[in-house]
Amino acid sequence: MIKKAEIAHRIYVDEEVKQKFVDVALKDYFNPQKAFCEVVAQGVVLPTIKQVNEEDVGYFKGGVVDANGKFVEASANRRKDLGGSMFEAYPFEADEVDVVPEEVVYGGILVNHFGHFLMESTNRLWFWVENSDKDLGVVFLMPKKQKVIRQFWEFMDLLGIKRDKVYLIHKPTRFAKVYVPSPSHVLGLSYGEKFLVPFQAIRDKVKGRGENKIYLSRTKFKGGTVCLGEKYIEKLFYKNGYKILYPEQLSLKEQIEYLKDAKEIVGVIGTATHLIVFAQKGVKSVILSRCDYPIEEQDILHQAVDADWYEVGANLNPFPVDHSTGPTLLGISSSLYQYCQDQRLKADASLVGYVKKSDGKAFVKDYMKRYTQQTYNHRLAKIDPLIARRLLVVSKAFIPLKRLVKQTIKALHNKKKKI
Repeated sequence: MIKKAEIAHRIYVDEEVKQKFVDVALKDYFNPQKAFCEVVAQGVVLPTIKQVNEEDVGYFKGGVVDANGKFVEASANRRKDLGGSMFEAYPFEADEVDVVPEEVVYGGILVNHFGHFLMESTNRLWFWVENSDKDLGVVFLMPKKQKVIRQFWEFMDLLGIKRDKVYLIHKPTRFAKVYVPSPSHVLGLSYGEKFLVPFQAIRDKVKGRGENKIYLSRTKFKGGTVCLGEKYIEKLFYKNGYKILYPEQLSLKEQIEYLKDAKEIVGVIGTATHLIVFAQKGVKSVILSRCDYPIEEQDILHQAVDADWYEVGANLNPFPVDHSTGPTLLGISSSLYQYCQDQRLKADASLVGYVKKSDGKAFVKDYMKRYTQQTYNHRLAKIDPLIARRLLVVSKAFIPLKRLVKQTIKALHNKKKKI
């Protein structure tokens, strides 16, 4: 466990924002509550129904109810914030219910995003691992019918769960028995004693590749948050002997093979850096931040694996940015250069603060396009309300007439609904 006195020395970011990172790193995220499993005979599993409150925050209803229709509290989906959470069931008709005469483990909501799947849709599978001899099925809630990400099936295969024992439900379904394990992790809030169980079970089955130092690159990743300028960072670590991995070009098994033996893992914060759950305890984890505030989820993972961690500001963003929305302008920042100096890594001083002209233009264009939209502007408002408000004032200058008309019609429609 990292000593409190050391924490500030492990954080390489601009002084103006450093205290935010320190405060988050100082928290103790371990939840000491003992894991448990509630057994529900003739339980009905309800697929999620999305709800939106007056603040335009989306959450769900669904989960497990017992034979009497009472909501099973252990089946709730908790997050640090309301968005994406689920705390209650909903009424349904008895003749709507499918019946499956199987015993299943409740897996919760299947989030169709690899990073969130990894952190949220696996947190009850500890019970399946510890009872794998029972050949239980696993049931997940699907917000809607959609193609499931490939990593989901890869994860099930690696864990040893047969595909024909996986139930992705879209309508109320009664099972002979539903095992509802307590969640081992709450996104952005805590982790429990069973959190690493499914990840370590998979890790134990995979043969490592003996790689020592790994850099997880996003430079070939076409989806997700726009990250400009990372190629200079990638080149820096390549010249210092790091194996460059492009996770999206590898199967999940191959990713784990590389990470299993690694003594050091470096990467721009995101889904790829969450893969340290498959690494060895005490692994050195160097997180390159892409915005000016910490992401608590990564701090939770560092504590869970007892990582030898460092947080390094690698963004050159001229404006405040939401982590999930982007865009992000990366490069050899003064913070990254100082980290390299302290770790005796070779870094070109002439590249400190360098931004390629085309990357700078692309950043500004994408930034204005995104944050002049209401949805993304709301996200920015949580970080910098003043900038967000000013952007809305000038937003009409950046919105095409067609989209402006569409937004006006939508606003009028919403106003009528409230009346």
